Amino acid sequence: FCSVREAAGGGPLAAPELRDPAATAVPLAVSTARFLALTAKRKDDLEAAGLVVPPVPHPAKGQLRPLNKAVYDSTNLCARKGWHHRRGLLPLDTKGLEASQHLMQQGIDFETSYVAWKYAGSGTTVDGGALEESDLETRALMEGVQGAEEVGAAIFQATFLREGVVAKADVLEYVGGGEWDLYEVKSCSSASYRGYLPDLAFTASAARRAGVSLRSTIMVTVNTGATSASGEDIFASIDCTQELLTAEEGLVQMLEEGTVGGSLDWALAATGGKEPEAEALLHCKKCELFRECVGKGLTHPIWELPRLSEKKFRQLSAQSLEVGGIDGDGLTAQQLRHWRSVQEGGWVVDTKGLTRALGEMPKPYLYLDFESCGGVRPIFDGLRPYETVVTQYSLHACEELRGEVSHHDYLAEGGRDCRRELLERLLRDLGEEGSIVVYSSYEKTQLKALAQMFPDLAPAVEGVVSRLVDFEGVIKAHVSHPLFRGRSSLKVTLPVLVPSYEGRYAGMAVSDGGQASARFSTISRGGFPAEEVESMRRELLDYCALDTLAMLELHRALADLAEG
Repeated sequence: FCSVREAAGGGPLAAPELRDPAATAVPLAVSTARFLALTAKRKDDLEAAGLVVPPVPHPAKGQLRPLNKAVYDSTNLCARKGWHHRRGLLPLDTKGLEASQHLMQQGIDFETSYVAWKYAGSGTTVDGGALEESDLETRALMEGVQGAEEVGAAIFQATFLREGVVAKADVLEYVGGGEWDLYEVKSCSSASYRGYLPDLAFTASAARRAGVSLRSTIMVTVNTGATSASGEDIFASIDCTQELLTAEEGLVQMLEEGTVGGSLDWALAATGGKEPEAEALLHCKKCELFRECVGKGLTHPIWELPRLSEKKFRQLSAQSLEVGGIDGDGLTAQQLRHWRSVQEGGWVVDTKGLTRALGEMPKPYLYLDFESCGGVRPIFDGLRPYETVVTQYSLHACEELRGEVSHHDYLAEGGRDCRRELLERLLRDLGEEGSIVVYSSYEKTQLKALAQMFPDLAPAVEGVVSRLVDFEGVIKAHVSHPLFRGRSSLKVTLPVLVPSYEGRYAGMAVSDGGQASARFSTISRGGFPAEEVESMRRELLDYCALDTLAMLELHRALADLAEG
């Protein structure tokens, strides 16, 4: 999580001249009095303790910064991306910003809760100012703890800045004899902790680089089986020492030697000198630099081909980086449809198959969309962490495709569990006849979960599930267009099939599912002024309604395509 916070710009970074604090004339033999003075965590107190640290300006765009975890990850993907990242030159992606901030805040809250629960107000937090200053403060605090043999003393956000590498430890706890335990607090499920071991390995490696003797490395995760999200059973501590620190086999050793990804020294060298040459790689498609790097000037890059494997990418890139410049040999059926649409410059429609799919849909036509939320701290009592809760639905309906349209919707109240009420209302609004159009398998998954939760309603829910028609599947199987760019999400296919919807979502106060989830969760926790809540609830309803109205318009456009 620290690397996420660093990547998001949390706190000023060190100046481009990456000095080793060990070379400065700062005494590290800290007396008890000086150690106590440091606990106030203010620059004035640092100076009073004799640690006069020169101000370090925030580096301007383009200036070299320390190698943190986020920059290291970027470099392992692509040296050129890492080079830009280390200089603050990656374009800022503001898409989904509210949802991203919400997720980040959940991580902060989880970490804060763990520290408050385990340490009950004890311990010292390192100042979040300039990294050089934080590094010096960390060293001073460690000297004070070790000198007094204060077993159990904890330092939060301990900062290690050595030889151009920087990391922050969520918790550094002294265990005696000059050794420390390092804790990484992650708001991930305990079942998925292995995916975050590289984060912990980076921090441990940076600590060792700074001369810290580590006894063990521990990851604190979310116990998704917790019965109470506010109780201590939500915290699952996993000892990762064997996986990280065991000689030769440990991730830290492999990271330092470069046998997993590149070594830290390799990453420093790759990002510290001349800008690396562009190289076409499979994961370039998701890079912020794509359109000004390998994708520059390309109309339909081969990255548009869906479910492209590493092996197939290498084969195709040897021919061309343009879909129009490759042959169709060896492509999957889905890839071949996109390739054909690019070659032909327009629609590729399986008219017979599309006509059959639409013709098998009994009337009336109903268009359903769910929104939901879930997180570390559930919005209702009695839920497990990360348990998904359907919070609203929108339903448009018509007897005839071009006929009169009705609309029903529901939005849960923030302070109570409304799932049964939502389901009963939905079953009433859906009735027992007609086709229920959805876009993806999400609604089916959530309906099945609700049926398990309320067994007495399960037969009715099973009847609903049997009536679902997934339009994403219909489009994948029968329709392609160059401007789909090999994708099938509603927000991609809709403006191509129904041009009048171009930009409609961009003008909405709530414009995507992640934002809707974050907004409802924040409302439920009282995170907005009371006078704003009603208008925000209206915005949630408007967003969900646009999704179902869009599916109706999509149905009409598909019918037109089927008719030629």
